[in-house]
Amino acid sequence: MQELLFHRLLLPAVERNAAKVAFFDGAYEGTYAQHLDRVCRVASVLHDDLGISRGDRFAVMALNSHHFLELYHAAFLGVGVVNPLNLRLATKELAYILADSETKVCFVDAPFAGLINAVRDEVGLEHVVLIGDGDVEHDAKLEDLMAGADSGVPPEPEETDPVVLMYTGGTTGLPKGVLLEHRAEMLNLYHIAIGVGLGEDYVFLHQTPMFHAASMGGSSASRAVAVRRSSCRCSTLRRCSMRWSDTG
Repeated sequence: MQELLFHRLLLPAVERNAAKVAFFDGAYEGTYAQHLDRVCRVASVLHDDLGISRGDRFAVMALNSHHFLELYHAAFLGVGVVNPLNLRLATKELAYILADSETKVCFVDAPFAGLINAVRDEVGLEHVVLIGDGDVEHDAKLEDLMAGADSGVPPEPEETDPVVLMYTGGTTGLPKGVLLEHRAEMLNLYHIAIGVGLGEDYVFLHQTPMFHAASMGGSSASRAVAVRRSSCRCSTLRRCSMRWSDTG
């Protein structure tokens, strides 16, 4: 029986804490039930609208946000392989990674849409989906696609299926990709949760960039153990801390 899957951790956490506020992101806040609903809708968008299946790569080039976390968790639920792109990449390295990974779908927010558009034709991107708003080149907005998407939980993947494709920054040559499977990421989740001592009374600030390997444990572990509050951006820390103090 497979146990090292995100389904086995996230779904019970949501069942126990459905109405509990899961995180803050600027003016946005969402409960665990709302988070699962949105993650499942993102998974539906990936599979039904964008043609992503298990093993297919989709890239994300964006600042930290609840949208980025939802894309991560859609991958952890078995819909595709997330390829987080370093925000400091030059166009040469960016084009190499997108081509080498055979990525056909890219999610991007407004500050980085110009970079993606500059390499789109060269690497053969089929879909560019905008996170949030902005007067930039894109094919569709993520929120618009999610509005009509199914919210059913995707079927469980295999423990040995790939889930994250992480590239180096290319400082000593061309970037090098490392493909991680579900089993490895869930073991990493346990390692982080036990090592840090995460519990349901914790407040977690997601200060590291979500494209970085240092963020993967926080992206999964904080949700799976139902930390009391999580903030996606440093700017929301004060509000998050005040709310936590007010509620005890």
